[in-house]
Amino acid sequence: MRVVAIANQKGGCGKTTTAVNLGASLGSLGQRALLVDLDPQSHATVALTDPRGMGGPGVAEVLGGKTLPGGAIVTVADGLDLLGSSPRLDELESAWSARPGTTPAVKRALAGVAERYDFALLDCPPNTGPLTRAALAASDYLLLPVETSYFALYGVGRMLRLVEGEAGRRGEPVPYGVLLTLFDRRTAHAREVLMQLRGHFGKNLLDTVIGIDVRLREAASHGRPITAYRPRSRGAQRHLQLARELTARLASKAGRKAAAGGS
Repeated sequence: MRVVAIANQKGGCGKTTTAVNLGASLGSLGQRALLVDLDPQSHATVALTDPRGMGGPGVAEVLGGKTLPGGAIVTVADGLDLLGSSPRLDELESAWSARPGTTPAVKRALAGVAERYDFALLDCPPNTGPLTRAALAASDYLLLPVETSYFALYGVGRMLRLVEGEAGRRGEPVPYGVLLTLFDRRTAHAREVLMQLRGHFGKNLLDTVIGIDVRLREAASHGRPITAYRPRSRGAQRHLQLARELTARLASKAGRKAAAGGS
């Protein structure tokens, strides 16, 4: 199972929209995906389920050792399961902040279901707190959604400093990709930010660009991923493209690692 943390300390960058629709797109392509909602705001959970059902066990209970992952995971779309969040996760994060040694908790929780899935997508809270650090420690790859605005570039720097710290603990680089979101090609500002990102991140900037599409918001309001709500929409096609590109990048990474190990 390949674990992808989807994170940006800045809110409003399309992080949860990316997590939800990337997971559904992977499912549409025949992959088995698990979406783990690590954000106490629970937006991914609300976007895929009836909010009235959030009283049952979820990721807070799993990470707190009160239930096993299998008892909290629900199927939400073809090929996509969800380990949902609730406001109880906020209490857990506060407890973790006061207690060191919790970083491996997400990795341990995922180990119990690793054989069931091809991908686990971790939708992180919009900060660099203990839940985000635990997600990064468990991940094989960081996907960093960045909106096309001048201020968005500042949030990237702080997140990449966290990546550098994790790389130091591992003793090897942490692969990451920057995904441009909320792109409006009609504006000169958006095109300027795109050029800045290309110059700064080079090969770490994904080819896929997620543009503004009102259908993505509509899908969330109906509790469905875009692949089920409007499969022919521009937003659906872009997320399918993202799923293909991410799969190819991770396959290439695995191939290089295997080759290095065999040399």
